[in-house]
Amino acid sequence: MLQVRPYVVGLDAGKEDGTIRKDADPRDFLQLTGALWRAAHGPEDRAPHMLALILDGLRTQRYEPRT
Repeated sequence: MLQVRPYVVGLDAGKEDGTIRKDADPRDFLQLTGALWRAAHGPEDRAPHMLALILDGLRTQRYEPRT
């Protein structure tokens, strides 16, 4: 059986320091990221973009990568 405790601890820490939304639930995170393993590989690979969208949804503020 999958152990979700590490995800819970990480989300809880983020909720406490204000970097992760208060309504974030580890079960939702696991369901959303479960689709990433099915993403196409190679030039069609959308997994990095999909993960960025998921993580942006968890953050209280949108991440802006340095260019």
